[in-house]
Amino acid sequence: MATPPATDDDDDTRSHGDVGVKEKEMGQRADDGGDTKGLIFESTLGLKMFGTDHAAWDKKIGTILSRNMLPKQLVSHQVEETPTIQNSDYEVFFETLKVSNASQLLSLPRNLLSLRIKGCESLDVLPNDLFDGLTFLKELELIDCSSLISIPYPTSLTTLNIRNCRNFELLPSLESRKRLSSIHTLSIGNSCDSLTTLSLDFFPKLKDLSIRHCPNFLSLNVTGIYTGDLALKSLQIIDCLGFNSFPDEEFHTPNLNSIILYECQNLYKFPDFVKSLASLLTLYVVRCPHIESFSNGGLPSSLTFLSIDNCDKLTSQKDWGLENLKSLTAFKIRGGCIGMKSFPEEKLLPKTITSLCITDLKSLTKLDDKGFQQLKALLKLEIYYCDVLQHLPEQGLPSTLVCLDIYGCPMLTPSLKPETGKYWRMVAHIKSIIIDNQRVRE
Repeated sequence: MATPPATDDDDDTRSHGDVGVKEKEMGQRADDGGDTKGLIFESTLGLKMFGTDHAAWDKKIGTILSRNMLPKQLVSHQVEETPTIQNSDYEVFFETLKVSNASQLLSLPRNLLSLRIKGCESLDVLPNDLFDGLTFLKELELIDCSSLISIPYPTSLTTLNIRNCRNFELLPSLESRKRLSSIHTLSIGNSCDSLTTLSLDFFPKLKDLSIRHCPNFLSLNVTGIYTGDLALKSLQIIDCLGFNSFPDEEFHTPNLNSIILYECQNLYKFPDFVKSLASLLTLYVVRCPHIESFSNGGLPSSLTFLSIDNCDKLTSQKDWGLENLKSLTAFKIRGGCIGMKSFPEEKLLPKTITSLCITDLKSLTKLDDKGFQQLKALLKLEIYYCDVLQHLPEQGLPSTLVCLDIYGCPMLTPSLKPETGKYWRMVAHIKSIIIDNQRVRE
C-alpha cells in the first residue's frame, strides 16, 4: 500500500555553510571558456552580508568543496585522480577550490543552472545584483540559513526550495512577487514564520506546492488577480498546526491530481473545491482530528487512491459516496472510527477496490459479511493492529483475493492456524498468506 512521502528534512549537516552550484549542460564556464556538463560546486560561507556593499564581502570565508562531473578530456591536474562514479562519457571527481573573499560569488558562471546556499547562519541578505545575467538559473535551494531575510529572485527561476530559514520573507515586495510568477515548484519547510497566507493566483504556473512544519501558516486563498486555470498538480500541507482554510469555489485547478493533508489540527472543514477536481487521483487525509465529513457532493469520480489516517471524527459513512467512485482501486483506513465494531458496511466501498488496508481500528470486532461480498475485484487485504478483531465474514473472503497480510491481531490469528484454525478453510484458497510477519503460504 502506498504511503505519503517522507517529511523528514535532509539530515546532511556541516559545521559551516555551503553554496552548491550546477552549471547548465553543454554550457561554458565563465572563467575558462571550456565546455562542461553538470559542474557542481559546494562551498563554505559563513559571514554576514550588508545589503549591496561589496566591500563588506572582502573577508576570508574558507574553501569551496566541489564535486565536478566533467568530460574526461577536460579533467585537469587540479582534480583528484580517483573518481567516485564512472561511465563511458563522464567521471565524477571531488575538487577543492580556494576562495579568498565572498565578492568572488558575484562572478558566478553565466550558464549557472542550480544553486544551493546551506548553513549560512549569519547571512541575512544577498546583493541585489548577485543574479544579474544568470539567465539560465532554474533551481535555488536555501537551507539552514536562520538569519536570511530575502534574496533577489532571478526571473528565470522555476524551482525554489526553502528549508529551516525561519526569518525568510517569501514575498517581501511586489517586485519579488513578479519575479516568482513563473515558478513551477515551491517547497517551504520550517521556514518563513511571517507567512500566514499564500495567494495561489500569484503563481499561475506553479505545479508542485509543499508547505511543511510551518505553525504560523493559516490559509491558502485566491485574490482574483489571475482569472485563468491554475497549473497546480500536487498540493501538500504537512504539519501546519494552525492551517484552517482553503479557497472557495473560484479555486480552478483542473490538473490537480494529488492532495496530502497531514497533521492539520486546526482544520475543521474539508475543502469544497475537491469535488470538482476532475483529475484528482490520490488523496491522503492524515491526523486531521476535527474534520467530520467530506465536502457536500462527495469526492471526484477520478479518485483512484484514498487514505484516511487517524482522523478521529471522520468515521466511514455511506454519504461519502465512495460506492460511486468507479475509478477507486485502493482504500486505506487507519485509527479513528471510535466505537465502530464492523467494517465495511454494505455499499460503503465500490466494487472496483483491489487493495484494502485496515489498521488500528481499536473497536473493530468483525469484518462485515455484506460489505465484503460486494468487493468482487479485491486482490489484496491487509489488517494491522486491530486488537479485538475476532471474526471474518461469515460467507468468507472474496474468491479473487490473492494476498492476505495480518499483523498484531491477537484475537484473530489463532483462528487462522493452518489446517486446524476455525477460519483456515475460509482462507486456504489465497495464494499468499502472511501472519505476524510469518509467511504461511506462498
